[in-house]
Amino acid sequence: MNARDRNAGIAWCGLLLSCVCWAAWTRPPHSGPHIFDPAIGYVDVTVASEGILLDAADGGEIHFTLDGSAPDRNDPIANGRTIRMPDTRRSERLMRHRTSIQQRDPLIGLPNAVVVRAAQWIGGAHGPVRTRTVPVRHHTLPIVALTADAGAFFDPDSGIYVIGNAIFRSDGIPVRTFPKDHRWWKYPGNFQMRGEEWERSVHVEALGADGTPLWDGDARARIHGNNTRGFPQHALRITLPEPCAYAWTSGTAGQKSVILRAAGNDQADSFMRDLVQHRMCTGLPFVTTGGRSVVMYLNGAYWGVHHVRDRMDNNELARRYGGSAKRYTVLEDRLKLYKGDEAQIKHFSRFLTWSERWDASAPAFVDSVSRYLDVDGFLAYMAAQLILGNMDWPDQNVRYWRWTGVADTVPGPHDGRWHMMMGDSDMGLGYSAPVTTDPFAHVERHNGPIARLYKALMRSDGLRERMLAEVERLLAGPLPPEACSPLLMRHTHNSRPRWRTMWRVGVSRPPWLSGSATWRCYAPLPGIGLPLCTLTRRPICPFTRPCSNSSATGSNSS
Repeated sequence: MNARDRNAGIAWCGLLLSCVCWAAWTRPPHSGPHIFDPAIGYVDVTVASEGILLDAADGGEIHFTLDGSAPDRNDPIANGRTIRMPDTRRSERLMRHRTSIQQRDPLIGLPNAVVVRAAQWIGGAHGPVRTRTVPVRHHTLPIVALTADAGAFFDPDSGIYVIGNAIFRSDGIPVRTFPKDHRWWKYPGNFQMRGEEWERSVHVEALGADGTPLWDGDARARIHGNNTRGFPQHALRITLPEPCAYAWTSGTAGQKSVILRAAGNDQADSFMRDLVQHRMCTGLPFVTTGGRSVVMYLNGAYWGVHHVRDRMDNNELARRYGGSAKRYTVLEDRLKLYKGDEAQIKHFSRFLTWSERWDASAPAFVDSVSRYLDVDGFLAYMAAQLILGNMDWPDQNVRYWRWTGVADTVPGPHDGRWHMMMGDSDMGLGYSAPVTTDPFAHVERHNGPIARLYKALMRSDGLRERMLAEVERLLAGPLPPEACSPLLMRHTHNSRPRWRTMWRVGVSRPPWLSGSATWRCYAPLPGIGLPLCTLTRRPICPFTRPCSNSSATGSNSS
């Protein structure tokens, strides 16, 4: 080594030593291992007109953050100071992360919030972290606020919400299948990844429309859904460590998991088809999904309107009807196991085959079917789906379940028979087909388990008459056309904040109302009279008597 190289090496070593000494000198004196002490109390958070005040009842040193990360002793001290309202630049940066190849840049002037996470230190230990989201504006809808480390959602390698670097995961199913199907919503972003590996820790707050805290707690979050994962606004599955004391979707509490849904396929249209249809069917003899509309914030950034929905699985059935969740089996679509005992696939398959082979004209046919199926619930379910015009069905978006424990001798959820569960209906009410579409022909074209079962039952004169009576009952009671308009208008009013959402969908009033205008054309029709009349001679049709087209024709012209 010559003298020049030796001197250069000495210079580099000196520079490195200087950096190490500088880091050691500037390191905060209290940094070190974080020791949690449950005896140390929470930080008290007070929202005042001048800002947010933090107080430590135990007299500790309060450290806080405003970026969603958990505080440590390197973070600013809050004792004796007021935290002002948020810097909108932080929210705007979050909103500009690419969540889909179809995402548009957000509008300016959206609402925002300040997120404070604080804990107090006494000696070398700290107490629990207090998280509080304070919206700057009031809303007409309740608020759900999520707080997480920014990388959990937006890091290009590990963030679950962004396009990220998923395209480089050559072993991933979305990456392998994309060359065969180039639809934009199937682009392999991070949001296409699944499983517990792609689940992140979050803190969840339920707030009133005015920002009043109602409940908060830690949870796990992952992207939820299938094809709609590629849409700009993703659905999130929130899993709680234990049954929640807060009633997320209805008057009863105890949910262990909820979905923050972004309207599914209806995201760029009316944004409310699925939620409204499930509400219309509430109280009918099949399972529906509870839900409510909320405004969501993520780390203080306005994240648009979502629908909080029950996650319909065996745990939710146990919450509603009692008993062990392990005793409920849920199948979906084409005899796929969703939750529960795999042996029940064969149980339903055998029943389906028998129902097709039994003599439908025999007096014992209905009794034989009723031993395995809640016939009243099945007919009500089929009638409702046909009336509402669900076109993404019946071979998918359908679930059926049964109790596998000791069966009750009286009809009910524990009677051991198969019962129906209403699935996604975001493509109903005119989304993908006009009101003149023949719903029975739609079912007849399909050969999935539920379509086959319906056709098998409609071979019976008695069951066809019962189906006719059920359709007329629903049109006269739970699903009358005139009842749809008030429900539609209420949801239209509640969803108006969406005109200014960051997702740039339905930004102005006329385009946004175009989706709900289809409803107004669809809902006033007196049921499904015209399509039914054209099918009076088909075995699938429940009608056995001729009917007049005059009322339907008159309604169409009005």
